[in-house]
Amino acid sequence: MGNGKWGECDDIQVPGEWLTESAATIDRTDASGWNTATSNDDSMSANWGRATIVDHAIDVEHTKASPLNQAIGVIAWSKNKIADTVSKLCDWNPAIAQDAAFSNHAWVMTKKVDLMQTERLLNVDTSTRPWEIRWDGKPRLYQLPKPSTLVFEFKSATGTIDPLVITVSLADKQPIHSIAPRDALGIQQTTVNEITDQQDTAYWGAGAWFDRSNHLPWGDDSGGEIGELDPPTEPIKPPYLIMNTIEFYAVNGTEQVAVEPTDLSLKLDLDSHAWELTGTIKGQTAKNYILPDADGPKSLSLTINGWSWLFAVKSYKRSKQLVGETYSFTAVSRSQFLTGDWSDDISESVDSDINAWQLVESLLTPLGFTLDRTDVTEWYRTPDWTLQAGSVAWSAAKPLDIITQIATAAGATLQPHRTDDTIIISPRYRLSPWEWATAQDSAFSHLIPEAMIPDGAESGDFQTSTELERVLVGGTTHGAITEVIKRNTAGTVSAADVSDVLNQENTVNAERGRNVLCDSGVIEQLSIQLPLMPPGQAPGLLEPGQLVKIQREDATFTIGMVLSNSIKPDNVASVWQSAVLEVHHVDS
Repeated sequence: MGNGKWGECDDIQVPGEWLTESAATIDRTDASGWNTATSNDDSMSANWGRATIVDHAIDVEHTKASPLNQAIGVIAWSKNKIADTVSKLCDWNPAIAQDAAFSNHAWVMTKKVDLMQTERLLNVDTSTRPWEIRWDGKPRLYQLPKPSTLVFEFKSATGTIDPLVITVSLADKQPIHSIAPRDALGIQQTTVNEITDQQDTAYWGAGAWFDRSNHLPWGDDSGGEIGELDPPTEPIKPPYLIMNTIEFYAVNGTEQVAVEPTDLSLKLDLDSHAWELTGTIKGQTAKNYILPDADGPKSLSLTINGWSWLFAVKSYKRSKQLVGETYSFTAVSRSQFLTGDWSDDISESVDSDINAWQLVESLLTPLGFTLDRTDVTEWYRTPDWTLQAGSVAWSAAKPLDIITQIATAAGATLQPHRTDDTIIISPRYRLSPWEWATAQDSAFSHLIPEAMIPDGAESGDFQTSTELERVLVGGTTHGAITEVIKRNTAGTVSAADVSDVLNQENTVNAERGRNVLCDSGVIEQLSIQLPLMPPGQAPGLLEPGQLVKIQREDATFTIGMVLSNSIKPDNVASVWQSAVLEVHHVDS
């Protein structure tokens, strides 16, 4: 074998050490000038390795080619080394594992080896395809086709089958993407989320729709200013002079009979559907106002300092004493007529597409009740959504149970009206706790001066849980799966997944997820006692779900949500409301 020379082959010059002294020009139709393989015979073409580009202006160090497959007479040439070490400007090196400088961004920079230092080079991940990686870094899951569409059929064929050619893929055809930068830890990618993710993972909505930064109602992208609601009444300065009034009547149709009760107490908490009133009425005639008749339970009316309630007597206890008879009783809001022994069982099914609150109204109207889902704040409103045909059905259920389930699916609570046959639906958290500190005064229902809280009438109990950042909310047989992430967080601390047949759209799922994330972190249950001021005088009646702000004497504020309230009008000289507030201690 002679020294390596340049041979001619279809006018293409190929460097290397040849097996013959000289190569003849090859005619594509004639036999190859090479030892064993013809140049253009498709069945026996030589497998040439791709040569790297060599700078011919600089000496190149050649590596002697070695035969790699002599059995079939085809020689594969090994790759030439690039020997140009003078003119190249940079050396690509693997990125370090982490950014040692602990910079604010997640990108890891490559080492600076460009002697001219004309640019900084970002490391890119070429080992994975980011668009096929889920949020948690795991490969995307693919649903198997139905058995009727998944068919494998193998047929005999002549010749030898190359097993490397057989490819079975259950995935959708993937589009061609350019390489995307990724952080070195493989946690996140910088590409924009797809509009919809695959069905077994999650549906993605428009950015930040689950935690709107502009606090406008759903679907309102006007960018308008907030603060249109009137701020609460400004409290007066101490001292506070209060003249209490208590009115109590037994109601019989349009007739009201004044009755003198004792030991009155009423209460309501955020998760109850009715105010509850307890008390005692003395005298033999009291039974006429307590015992039910053919028209149903008896009604009682109570007004304290201008705030009115209407109740239906639920139960009583008769006691005979030496001085006469007494009747102790328990009465509740008229919303009780939608549940328990006062309501008939119903069966309901969604036979055609229907809006959730339209379904609720169809349940309430025949029973003489109305639905109030008005804007309780200008920031958040419990959304409406469509229930798909055949998705849900109830059998032998109470109307209030169905309504409560629908409200729960929307992250809302059900509250009774104090005097009317009306059911009020509002978000459990009318404003997210992490927004309380910066909210305008119109977000709050009450401003409470600290001086109005008597000495010793304030106490707190702390409950600490992990502050949640992410939750998956989805339907069971119908609907969408929605990933809800708290704004300005990494979304790494997840709540338990929420699965409910009623969660069938991203909008309602997002609102439910927001309320789930709100109920976490360091929470204080703050108990305070206040006088009950008449309507129009701050702070007024504290009702569950409302946001209140306590103005401290040191010019700071304590912000909380009313969880419950109880009132004991022992006599006109002493009327106090005792409220429990949920206070979130959020890191600034």
